[in-house]
Amino acid sequence: MTSIRVVLDDNYPPYVFRDANGQVQGILRDYWKLWEQRTGIAVDFAAMDWNKAQAMMANGEADVIDTLFETEERKKLFDFSAAYARIEVAIYFHQSIGGITDAESLKGFAVAAKDGDACIEYLRARGVKDFRLYPSYEAEIKAAGQHEVRILCVDRPPAEYFFAREGTAEEFRRSPPLYAGEFHRAVRKGNSELLRIVEDGFARITPEEREEIDQRWFGERLHYGAWQRAARYGGYMALFALLAFSALVVWNWSLRRRVGARTEELSLTLNSLRETEARFRKLFEQANDAIYILRGTTVLDCNQCAETLQGLPRESIVGQTPASASPPVQPNGRSSEELMHEVVTNAQSGQPVLFDWRYLRPDGSFVDAEVSLSLLDIGGETCLQAIVRDITERKLAEAEIERLAYFDTLTQLPNRRLLQDRLRQALAASKRRHAMGALLFIDLDNFKTLNDTRGHDVGDCLLKEVGHRLRKCVRAEDFIARLGGDEFVVLLEDLRQLPHEAAFDAEMVAQKIVESLRQPFLLDAYEHHSSASVGLYLFSGAPEESSEEILKRADAAMYQAKTSGRNTLCFFDPAMQQSLETRAALEAELRRALPQRQFFLAFQAKVDSERRVVGAEALLRWQHPERGLITPGQFIPVAEECGLIVAIGNWVLESACVQLREWNSLPGWENFRLAVNVSGRQFRQPDFVAAVCNIVRNSGVDARQLTLELTESSVLDNVADSIEKMHALKTLGIVFSMDDFGTGYSSLSYLKRLPLDELKIDQSFVRDISSDAGDATIVRTIIAMGQNLGLTAVAEGVESESQLEFLKRYGCTLFQGYLFGRPQSAADFVEAQRQRE
Repeated sequence: MTSIRVVLDDNYPPYVFRDANGQVQGILRDYWKLWEQRTGIAVDFAAMDWNKAQAMMANGEADVIDTLFETEERKKLFDFSAAYARIEVAIYFHQSIGGITDAESLKGFAVAAKDGDACIEYLRARGVKDFRLYPSYEAEIKAAGQHEVRILCVDRPPAEYFFAREGTAEEFRRSPPLYAGEFHRAVRKGNSELLRIVEDGFARITPEEREEIDQRWFGERLHYGAWQRAARYGGYMALFALLAFSALVVWNWSLRRRVGARTEELSLTLNSLRETEARFRKLFEQANDAIYILRGTTVLDCNQCAETLQGLPRESIVGQTPASASPPVQPNGRSSEELMHEVVTNAQSGQPVLFDWRYLRPDGSFVDAEVSLSLLDIGGETCLQAIVRDITERKLAEAEIERLAYFDTLTQLPNRRLLQDRLRQALAASKRRHAMGALLFIDLDNFKTLNDTRGHDVGDCLLKEVGHRLRKCVRAEDFIARLGGDEFVVLLEDLRQLPHEAAFDAEMVAQKIVESLRQPFLLDAYEHHSSASVGLYLFSGAPEESSEEILKRADAAMYQAKTSGRNTLCFFDPAMQQSLETRAALEAELRRALPQRQFFLAFQAKVDSERRVVGAEALLRWQHPERGLITPGQFIPVAEECGLIVAIGNWVLESACVQLREWNSLPGWENFRLAVNVSGRQFRQPDFVAAVCNIVRNSGVDARQLTLELTESSVLDNVADSIEKMHALKTLGIVFSMDDFGTGYSSLSYLKRLPLDELKIDQSFVRDISSDAGDATIVRTIIAMGQNLGLTAVAEGVESESQLEFLKRYGCTLFQGYLFGRPQSAADFVEAQRQRE
């Protein structure tokens, strides 16, 4: 740091004010010049309107603000230095007004005040509401002299200066002090390093230099009174009038007068010293901080705040050392005795010393303090003055901030931020010691279901219980963290050196965790059965193993454990990671596909037994700008998992309806039917029925020409809800088809209840009906089942004449497959039908 900007009031004599030429002068100007010399840091000393000074500080245009009273509001914005001057604040009122004694007596009066003054905040807090604001004390007191205002709130030093200068001191009276504020220097909140530099710089100014500056501006006490002037005048008159007296008489008379004068002068000096000592003792006792006077490490004196700080009477503190009233070891690990001798030695060498210290009270409680240690001359003896500020609450607040920053508030386990730090340490230690470590990534199975059914309070109870169980499954030196949601991590260090031995150790811990979390949990009088999937990754501190990378790999292993059936554990496999990265890239590209119009519909003909085209199925295709055509089998599962399938499904239905409306305008296409696949996730949406109704209504197509194809799994998830939705849409005329029938859990009980119109025989059965007796039997059974239930059987994947003949022989009436045409664009599909004709 090479320079700082200091802002302050330019209208506060004698501390700072402008002379007749507008130049800034005063006590603080001289102090900051000395500070600049002691620190070598240039000071831009900007004295200005007080309100502007505060605004510049708040806007970050200044580094330090001086002459600032400490208030609760300002403590939210600034960090304050120790107080360096005590200022009385009083009410000044015109002699024609009586009864002004305190804030209560001001209610109903208009009070003049300097804009931005702490006095305004003080009076407002006590019910005074009417203020007349002025830019400076000088302007305020000039207004009083011109009878614009009659009641003023002013700090005492500038008040008496300006009242005297304006010649209006006799017209105004002063109330008892409202309060006594203290001047501080302040920096923006959190800039403790700058505050330390400011405090250190002022600590380097010697008491003699301070006294010289104070005398320059406050003046020196006059030791010669009116009686001395009279004595000299009388002496001269006597000398001229009594020339006849002998030299002896004159000498004797003069000697007696000089002795008397000297005696009175010594008496005045003694009284002055007593007054100074009394003022010092008053300031010493009324200081807001604890103050100690020390000879070496021994306490010579202390004030009342020191008694309160230590919880001891003064007689128990004086004569002792600070180390004797402190724990043997300070929070930084240093011995109290050793640290105290070190700071005292530094202070005695003339260095300003600022350090933290912990006291031990008789009741066993601790007090954390900030200590400023400096030299003090007392009657020619060099002592030390310690100003001690209680920072226990600040330390507790800092500890709480650290806890919130590094620990999970629900489980009290370390969070992701602390885990990252610990992982970096573990990797470095593993590399240094050539030791193996393991990271276990734990995810609770079906946690969302518990939250949805029992509420988040019960879910939180489970998370806390999981934290307790994890602690019981690992060693005391092992590290447990909660990443968020239902994800936890366990870090194992110092496993055996051989990889297979380390893997065995880690697997034993993981098995213990899986088994522990499998046991029932009692949550709010409710027994809940849970399980967890655990991913393991072994690390050795290799160069490619960053904290983020091993977290990602353990997460990938956990994901594999999920896909393997949950309630199990899985070690990381590089191929698995590659697969996950490919899937993540596909998901990112899939999110851009819809807004960038990369999807299109292809249409495959549906024919009757006479090979007449009676309809088509709309099939989704993705034309990637770089990767070309991506098959539905690649991207539909990803869309299902990440939730994009709902938006994509709505787009498919809208596009199909628009196409159907266009085809209806072609001759002979008035009754053309179009089938659209509906995903399970889309079908389960609460607003599915409303969404379909809006799409059909907005497109203007006849709903009876629309077939929605559902899979068995989508309707079986909640049969009652499925039936209700299907009935609601059937009232519009929409036809429902059971797609891929026979591949899932087929049941006559739900088939009878569902309002279906078609059964689509999956192509996996159709493919081998000519050669596989089992498939042929299944197909015949499905066709017969459909006939018995009044449902039309539709065979998909028909590719040969033999397959077609078999299906027709057993009563199948609608067909779809490459035998009749591959999926085509809308234009090609229409052209193909015209050629058929």
